[in-house]
Parts: sequence; structure tokens; C-alpha cells
Amino acid sequence: MDWSPLIQALIAVAAAAVPVIAGKLWFWLEEKIKASAVARLGAAAERAAGQVIETITDPKLAPALADARQAAIDTATMAMQRTMGETIEKLGGSPKQIEAMVRGEIGKLLARQPAPSATP
Repeated sequence: MDWSPLIQALIAVAAAAVPVIAGKLWFWLEEKIKASAVARLGAAAERAAGQVIETITDPKLAPALADARQAAIDTATMAMQRTMGETIEKLGGSPKQIEAMVRGEIGKLLARQPAPSATP
């Protein structure tokens, strides 16, 4: 029995399936890379927020807290742009969005801190 027609048919089916499978694999891979970039950006925002918390909770800064807070946020935002610039650009992020991420992370960190006691 001549298996050539069957083998040719299987090769044709496989040849048609490869681009479809490759396309789906490529889409999956792009999504994984993007998710990884977003996670790295979130971690960077959390680190930046931690540095801001250190600055704004310093008792020596109480009188100028608002100015110190904004200066610390600006510094953290610039540091993120400097260290994560390529990732931010690939994700289409803006400086305002990065600042908002830092502020959000600050809020999370402040929410975790215990409330100050009214009694010494």
C-alpha cells in the first residue's frame, strides 16, 4: 500500500496548523512579558513609596510636611522614571501615572501602619 497521499495530507494539515499555533504562542508570550513588566513597575512604585514614607514620617519634618511630602514624591517619581524608563515607555506610562502609582503605594503603606496612640 502506498502511504504517500496520507503522509502528504498530514504534512499539509501540520503546515496549516503551525502558523496558527505559533500566533497563539506569540500572543501568550507577549501577554506574559507585559504582565511581568507591570509587576516590575508595581514593585518599583512600592519601593519608591517606602522611601517617601521614611521621609514624611521623620518627626523633624512636621512643620514642612506638605512640602517635604511632595518633594519626596517628586524624587521617587523621577527615580522610577530613571530606573524603569524603558518599561514605562513600553507600557505607555506618563509621569503623572507614575506619580499616581507612587501615591497609591504610599496610601497602602500608610494604611498598614498602626494609628498613633492618644496616650503616651
